[in-house]
This record gives sequence, C-alpha cells and structure tokens, in this order.
Amino acid sequence: MIINPWKEWLFWALANKYLIRKIIVCEGSNKKNKIHQKVLAIKLIPDILDIWHRNILCLFLKVGGVFKEDALMRFYSMKLLGLCVFLSAICVLAAAEEKVKGQLPAQFKKLGLRDDQVQKIYKIQTDYRGKGADLEKQLKELKTKEKTEVEGVLTDEQKNRLKEIRTGESADPKKTSK
Repeated sequence: MIINPWKEWLFWALANKYLIRKIIVCEGSNKKNKIHQKVLAIKLIPDILDIWHRNILCLFLKVGGVFKEDALMRFYSMKLLGLCVFLSAICVLAAAEEKVKGQLPAQFKKLGLRDDQVQKIYKIQTDYRGKGADLEKQLKELKTKEKTEVEGVLTDEQKNRLKEIRTGESADPKKTSK
C-alpha cells in the first residue's frame, strides 16, 4: 500500500471564538506499511467563521475522503450515544434499592445472617417504628382526653385548688407552713 507522503488531514475545532487548526502529515513507511503521523503546525487563528458555525462544536474535514455530512453524522451519533449512556446510568441508579438502616437485635450478629435477611429485618423495624409513632400519638391524645374528662368532674373550687397544688403556690399560708 503506497501512501502519498504529503497527504494532509485537517482537523477543525471551534473553541471560544478561536479556530484551532492542526495539520497532520502522514508518511508512508515500507516496513509493514505503518503510518506515522507528524504534527506540522498548530495555529490559533481568529474565528471568522463563528457566525456560520456557532452551534457546531467540531467539524472534521479530510482531504480526499470524509465529507462534511459524514463528519456531522459522526458528531451527532456520538452525541446520541453519550445521551444514551447518561440516561441508562440514571435508570440503573433509580432502579437500585435503597438500603434501609437499623440495628439488629441482641445476638443476631452471631447467626451469620445473609445481606438480604439483614435488610428484611431492618425494613420490618422501620415499618414498626412508624406504627409505634402513630400509637404513641394516639396514646397522648387519649391521656389528654382522660385528663380533661377527670377535671370536668371537679368543682370550680377543686379545680383552683388543683392548679395551686400543681404550681406549688398556696393561697392559704396556714396549710403550707408547718
């Protein structure tokens, strides 16, 4: 395979209002037809094509081979591939089960439980903690209701006396000083 020693490959990349131009020359070698590349020049030139190529990040041009349409197709297919990888990573993370945290009962660590068994125990504990909190709230409401009903039986004089006893104050100094 004979390679033209002066065949040029042009790579254009637009970046921050500057056009980066790399000229790579391929040299042919008679030893096993290896291709050697040399970078002849890297130039920063003002981006005069910025108006036309504002939305195009990369434009690959190859003398005598790849056309603009092929380069754009490759660019958009890589963009689509990146989007697919990103979305699949999100799906995998969303599908992963969250590990529930808890504390094993006494002596359970010595049983050699599997990971799934430990997670089931933690989930059961979490469920019952929620139910226990609901029951505690109901118990508090019942105690408050009981207290109001018991105080409803008392007369006004007895209610005042109960309030004095609870606060530690006394209206009658004879009863408190002994």
